[in-house]
Amino acid sequence: MEWSEFTRRLGRELAGLDRDTILIVRERDESRHYVQAMREPDRLYAEAVSNNFLDGPLALTLADEEVMSEAGWRPPADPAPRNWWTELPAFATAADHARLAEVMVTALRDVQGVRRPSDLVYESFHRHGTGLIELLDFGIDVADPARVAERRSTSAVLAEAAVREDAPVAVPAAREEPRRRVNGSAHPDAAAVLAVAGAAPLGAPVPDAPPPPPETAPAGDLEPFLADARRRGDHGAYFDLLRGADLVLPGAGGPEEPHGFPLISIGGGTYVAVFTSPAAMSKDGVPPGPFRRTSFGELAAAWPDPSWQLAVNPGLASEVLLDAAAVARLAARQRPDAPLVPAPAPPPAPDVPVLQPPHGTRLWRVDAAEGREPAAAPVAVYDAIGGVWAPVRADVLPGSPPE
Repeated sequence: MEWSEFTRRLGRELAGLDRDTILIVRERDESRHYVQAMREPDRLYAEAVSNNFLDGPLALTLADEEVMSEAGWRPPADPAPRNWWTELPAFATAADHARLAEVMVTALRDVQGVRRPSDLVYESFHRHGTGLIELLDFGIDVADPARVAERRSTSAVLAEAAVREDAPVAVPAAREEPRRRVNGSAHPDAAAVLAVAGAAPLGAPVPDAPPPPPETAPAGDLEPFLADARRRGDHGAYFDLLRGADLVLPGAGGPEEPHGFPLISIGGGTYVAVFTSPAAMSKDGVPPGPFRRTSFGELAAAWPDPSWQLAVNPGLASEVLLDAAAVARLAARQRPDAPLVPAPAPPPAPDVPVLQPPHGTRLWRVDAAEGREPAAAPVAVYDAIGGVWAPVRADVLPGSPPE
């Protein structure tokens, strides 16, 4: 297998990587040379080994580190991350995953010195699991066949999700639940996406203006605008639209619904299902079942369990998952008199750049004391819901990357 074919296959495996699943690709005879990726709820996080874990002839030279930077890797920091790293947002396209595969191959081939793909092996496993996952379409050997506990065809998974080069990759939220149920009504599985993503160094630039909504969308429908904002990674526009949305809860709120909420399971978590219109509840033109209207304020006031999360438009291209804190922030800032689809703002002057950090972008402070290596620490995170930078402590940031 040539490097070009391996790169294509790696991109496909990255696109189909399940939530909380790790993929490590390493040299067969030298386990200290590796790249790895993990699908987190809000991003795909990737690493390549750094000199923090290498020494002697295996250590990277200054020229090697320059190649890493030029390829798109971000350098390690103190205290974390300790490796070279990069990331993709949860709603990245197939082209984004292909580009990430090229970045990882550069580390393997041009920096770590792997001669050919056949010199590589891989380990794929669930974050809290014990056995390995055999990737039937990858084309390289699994590191330890005796530990294989599951086999997976990524091509079949992506084909089922109808992945297109220009569309967000739909990653199954849970392998054991190919279809999710909302009060007995089946909904197709779709990308398990949180609207909390760091800056995405990969992918195509954001267009100057969003394309018009599909002609088939009913007049006044919000879903095409939400889907377009999510596709472009414009979190500010997405939350501006969502704050003014009318919300719809499936079901009649009977005793069979815990606390009066329709619940679904995504990746082992419990989510309240809500839609932005009755039409969004329907599938294939079938009229929606019983529903009742609500708002973020009503949801936040009646929220029964802080461990539950909210799934907005589950199964649609405009789907997003929010935690209870995000629901409360949206409730505090919801504008009841806002139009369903606000009029587009005039374009900015060509010579005035408009900076809109993605939701979850972190602000770091670098302390450079004389005689010591610079130390970096996160001090704030951008909240696109509120449009503000919120102070944050390092010990409350999302889960640590794989080591």
